[in-house]
Amino acid sequence: MHRTLPLVLACAFAAATHAEPAAERSPGDLTNDERLEMMKQANGYNTCVYERAVASIDSDPDIRRIADIAMGECDGKLQELGMTITGWGMPDYFAEGFTSTVRNRAARKLLPELAIRKSR
Repeated sequence: MHRTLPLVLACAFAAATHAEPAAERSPGDLTNDERLEMMKQANGYNTCVYERAVASIDSDPDIRRIADIAMGECDGKLQELGMTITGWGMPDYFAEGFTSTVRNRAARKLLPELAIRKSR
């Protein structure tokens, strides 16, 4: 019986040191603070895009190019948002979906604003 005890301990140690990585969290597990941080970073991206686009309104006659350039200049903020989300253990698909939604929403809001400013 004394011979089996070291074997059992060795197996238990091996199992503990080779544990599976923690499972990804579900988007439903987001805390209120995490949701607030996501919205804060999304708003930071929106502000960046708006300010860059308005500042360069006279740089090009095509508002789509102005918007595209501004969105490209602010893409780092969007990447940071995605990394924040995955850093919390959320699945990649959730981070990609959320950042895509933020980007698309910014474009939909920006183009009409640029069109109005350009027509003045």
